[in-house]
Amino acid sequence: MKKPFETFLSCLVVLVFTIAAGFFVWFLGNTFVRHYVARGWVAVPAEVLSYDLRTSRSHRGTSSMPTIQERLVVSFAYEYAGARYTGDRLDFSFGSDNFSGSRRRSQLEELRKGRVTVYIDSANPRDSVFDRSLPGGQVVFALVFLLFPCGVGTVASIGLLLAALGKLGLPGIDRISLPLIGLFHSLPALYPVIFDPASVGLGGWLILLAFLGLLAVSLRSIWWGIWGASAT
Repeated sequence: MKKPFETFLSCLVVLVFTIAAGFFVWFLGNTFVRHYVARGWVAVPAEVLSYDLRTSRSHRGTSSMPTIQERLVVSFAYEYAGARYTGDRLDFSFGSDNFSGSRRRSQLEELRKGRVTVYIDSANPRDSVFDRSLPGGQVVFALVFLLFPCGVGTVASIGLLLAALGKLGLPGIDRISLPLIGLFHSLPALYPVIFDPASVGLGGWLILLAFLGLLAVSLRSIWWGIWGASAT
């Protein structure tokens, strides 16, 4: 009776972390796509209509100290091709957090000026954003959390996929299973390094360098697993 319960509990834990990993994969992919597309948007002057720094408190675990979450909201108006539009997208971050304080302070400093520059999609002028830089803090957080603890879910998912490929007759797929898992977790770290290195602070850069090291080791292991093993 105990063993089926433990199996059920283990499957439930893996499922929860797999769902969480799926969210972080979606967040990273969606953020990278939106950031890359916005690099080609048009800069236009805008009037700040309103802005507000909203805070909330939450307790985690058994700690009596509350965690303060912050989120900056904004509304602005701009003109393009003779028409007036309004927008409310601050940047490409998701929700509130407690580790992007310096970014929000910089944004607040600009918003207090009353007149700012926003970026719009010339093909769809209603689509606009105030700060098109990459939300570096949230990206680094997602990378770390995807590895641990959500790595439980990604390892299970990738393991099932590789097992299925092995049954389809792909030779030697088991030799590169671990490097492929490392590649999956480290490859997204290339995007901020290449396309927006200034969006990440010193602490974030140390984490990115660790992921780049994992990427190098994973690629080398994959290369050796495919070509080195066949040579011998």
